[in-house]
Amino acid sequence: MKVVQACVAVAAAAFITTCPWPAGDAAAGCVAPYLEDSATGAEPPVLRLGSTVTIEGDAFVDGCNDTGSTWACSAESVSPMEGVVLRIQQGGREWELGSEDASDGEARGHVEWTVDLPEGLIQGRATLKAESSDPLRVQVR
Repeated sequence: MKVVQACVAVAAAAFITTCPWPAGDAAAGCVAPYLEDSATGAEPPVLRLGSTVTIEGDAFVDGCNDTGSTWACSAESVSPMEGVVLRIQQGGREWELGSEDASDGEARGHVEWTVDLPEGLIQGRATLKAESSDPLRVQVR
């Protein structure tokens, strides 16, 4: 009987040490919030002085819905950000352009700002920024 128990113990040890086991949760990278100017399609986007412009952004959510584990996918709950402020910087100056809530519908995390460009902005390079997003470099004409 002891021989059988020893064989079972050796087999169990061999099984445990040679089987692949999950190393824990694996997470794909969540997309950080980002801005885009879909109106012009230019690179860098062109904003016209004295005009009203629409700037869009995506992935403005709190949380990350792109997590999983080796055994099964799981989703952390995400909620759209509220009061996302859009700013423009040029030279040493900064203007607040507006604040919007991110969508909670099918396009969760989508934000759209329709704003008038501020007086004092001049022709040249500028940078759009919103909470947690990378800056978007634009050309003002």
